[in-house]
Amino acid sequence: GDYGDYPNNYNFCLDGLIYSDQTPGPGLKEYKQVIAPVKIHARDLTRGELKVENKLWFTTLDDYTLHAEVRAEGETLATQQIKLRDVAPNSEAPLQITLPQLDAREAFLNITVTKDSRTRYSEAGHPIATYQFPLKENTAQPVPFAPNNARPLTLEDDRLSCTVRGYNFAITFSKMSGKPTSWQVNGESLLTREPKINFFKPMIDNHK
Repeated sequence: GDYGDYPNNYNFCLDGLIYSDQTPGPGLKEYKQVIAPVKIHARDLTRGELKVENKLWFTTLDDYTLHAEVRAEGETLATQQIKLRDVAPNSEAPLQITLPQLDAREAFLNITVTKDSRTRYSEAGHPIATYQFPLKENTAQPVPFAPNNARPLTLEDDRLSCTVRGYNFAITFSKMSGKPTSWQVNGESLLTREPKINFFKPMIDNHK
């Protein structure tokens, strides 16, 4: 109805940032991040050097706290809280994070900025923005595979099919269709018929 069309209840009438029942949609969370008044930028992550940017016009960041967390494959390695003081409106300031000793695992720096005081729309400690920075890639050396029960594969080729045999298994492919027709492991058959691709996607208005 907002663009001259006849008021209706078709599919796309629930396509906004907030749904009709006032439930916030995913787009609203993305919008919150876009307009966040506190921006965090990476300068030199190897040294833990960041930059905080105050996008507010008239207020310092004295009422905000930065929460830093270093994570490696689901494990928290270190946490730190920093009060954002003396960051004037529309200005930037350097920020130093103390990083722990990192091992071979992939590691990330997660940052949450919260507002300390209570407001008309939020409680004290309400998160304003979140950021994530990669600290290092996984440098662990993969453990080489040890084929304890392996044996050389054999290929049996005939006019209509070919069969690959290995330790405790045999799989046969049809030369006509290219599909597996038989797959046996430890003498047990795992296939009852040739597999076929079956994709299904419900139709939506955009397909019309």
